[in-house]
Amino acid sequence: MAAQRIRRGAAATLSVLWTDTNDSAVAADGTVTVAVTRADGTVLVAAGTATLNPSTGRYTKALTAAQTATLDELTVTWSDAGSSTSRTTKALIVDGFAFSLADARALPGLDNEANFTDDAVLRTRDEVEGEFERITLRAATPRYALVTVDGTGNTDLRCGLYDVTALRSARTYPYKAAASYTDLTADQIARTAFDADGLIRRTDGVPWPHGFANVRLGVEYGLAEIEPDLRRAMLYRFRTLIMEARGGIPPRAKTWAPADGGGTYEIARATHDSTGLDEVDAVYGRYSRRGRGGESVPYSASFDLDPQRHSLFRGPRR
Repeated sequence: MAAQRIRRGAAATLSVLWTDTNDSAVAADGTVTVAVTRADGTVLVAAGTATLNPSTGRYTKALTAAQTATLDELTVTWSDAGSSTSRTTKALIVDGFAFSLADARALPGLDNEANFTDDAVLRTRDEVEGEFERITLRAATPRYALVTVDGTGNTDLRCGLYDVTALRSARTYPYKAAASYTDLTADQIARTAFDADGLIRRTDGVPWPHGFANVRLGVEYGLAEIEPDLRRAMLYRFRTLIMEARGGIPPRAKTWAPADGGGTYEIARATHDSTGLDEVDAVYGRYSRRGRGGESVPYSASFDLDPQRHSLFRGPRR
């Protein structure tokens, strides 16, 4: 299930659909409680009873605007007292969306709420934004992530994310999973610098300790705004996904011949880093930080000859 996306500073409702062994919606065996934790493990919402919609088997929990005031990755744990089982969902507090519900409803055929519910529209929009990030390695709107990277032994390291806008926290360990650690102070974090390629530099001259998976960073990143060409491409992609079952073309077809003649058309196929839609992939390609089709993406950082993960010898992981 794709992570639910919530606008920063807005009231929101978390939800989970309870299902049986056949994946049919049902009520849980007993009372369902829900607890919400932030990416760093701190409790946002202590365990409490969730609200049930009996007709759908969907359990919900309301969040206030104050609880969504900070970009974050939330882990939501739903526990059934009747069966002593639990289910986990994710929610991302983001700084906006690629397009609005009104933008989606304005597309041809999408104004019928009986055929396309708000829930279906919003879930498909979340899917489009998640797909964009997987393909381009960039977040369409600002969001937050807690990442663990290798310490370099010098003042520079790469967090593995692009379009970094803020470093919220930094913790260093003497080695991976060590019990002891050191958190950078607010003043030390204020003395760091970062760039669009994900470089995090300590300008106080103190090096990041050398090691494997021994530095944990809380990073805000993502495009500051959606350009018109990207919004159009994402709306086009959204419409193809939500209308997919109504297209009339078998999903495994490679060619298509209209009933009224006019020739045979080859259908583009999606890949791990493309949607298969030329109108979309051309735009995504302009924003992508991933090498595609044998081409290379710009890499503005200077070479690092130290044989660690992001050096000249190994290169960044994809």
